[in-house]
Amino acid sequence: VSQAFAHSALHLRAADFFAEAELRRHLQTARPAGSEGFALAALADLPAFARPALLLHWLASTGVPLPPPKALAEILHQLDHAGARRSLEIRWGGTQVRRYREHLYALSTPAPAMPIDCPWNSAQPLRLGDGRCLRITGNAPPKQFLIRSSAGRDRLRIADQRPQRQPRQLFQEHAIPPWQRQRALYLYDDADAAIVRPGTAGTGHSADTRRTLAPPPDVIGPRLLAVLPWFQHPELQRWLRAHAAQIRIDAAPTVADR
Repeated sequence: VSQAFAHSALHLRAADFFAEAELRRHLQTARPAGSEGFALAALADLPAFARPALLLHWLASTGVPLPPPKALAEILHQLDHAGARRSLEIRWGGTQVRRYREHLYALSTPAPAMPIDCPWNSAQPLRLGDGRCLRITGNAPPKQFLIRSSAGRDRLRIADQRPQRQPRQLFQEHAIPPWQRQRALYLYDDADAAIVRPGTAGTGHSADTRRTLAPPPDVIGPRLLAVLPWFQHPELQRWLRAHAAQIRIDAAPTVADR
């Protein structure tokens, strides 16, 4: 009898091992290295009874707290019954699972983004009031910018010889999920430096300034230079490269970090 139990234990361990290996294989298909999202096509290849295990395996790999049974059942229910274009948002504790296009994303619920419309001297980090901090690293000289939390109908060129696009168009073309768009930051030329009317280009500006971030002669008012953290005007890209610099959005330091 004891030998039979031993053999049963070995079989169970082997079954667990192969089940784990199979889950890892499916997870690699659903979430390739470097990808944030979980491809829903991976669930379609599995029988219904195996889908909860793969979802839990994926959630565990992201580091978020695992959902209670009711939340997991609701995720599966919405995936089964919602249309292909329907959004999905399930929350538990400080965690949420959301759907964008054909992927799921596991997120920690962030603090609400704060409305912003203020000048920024890049010599100093800018605290955004929602737990984030904007800074320029590297050797770039101080520059005066404007930071806003919305861009209206302003447009941005992200590469030479390409047309200007509104941020909403860039978001769609580059598959930026809606909840990330809500936390975008819009970087503008300083308001005073950017008021240049036709026929006055170069007035009061040195040649060095014009070669870096001076606005073109037809710009009236602040000029959109970046939609952070994704898109930058080519002039801004060149200016940053010339100074081995980067614009970063980091977690704001806490009292304990100081």
